Amino acid sequence: MEKNSHFVTKKRKNDAMNDDTAGTKYVIDETKGLHKRSVIWKFFAPFNIVFHPLLKEQRICLICREKGIDIALKVGEKCSNGNLITHLCTHPKENEEYMKSTAEAEAKRE
Repeated sequence: MEKNSHFVTKKRKNDAMNDDTAGTKYVIDETKGLHKRSVIWKFFAPFNIVFHPLLKEQRICLICREKGIDIALKVGEKCSNGNLITHLCTHPKENEEYMKSTAEAEAKRE
């Protein structure tokens, strides 16, 4: 069984003063995922594969990114969102929003 893989890069507070390249490390593709139906995609984005071809099967947490931390989570070829849902649990406010939206969507289907 394949282990869940993710990696983290942190932006240090003093990087902006010492480095012209300060900021988040990865480029995201803001055009992808707009057609996705699950609410989970509001919190995650794909990497721009022009800049990061090896990260094609990974997604970045936009919540962590706002805090200056890039976390990539493996989704695999079929974009399984299990790892994303598990990671979202580390963000209680956003997880609650996700759970509420998911419950509302389920109620509409019934």
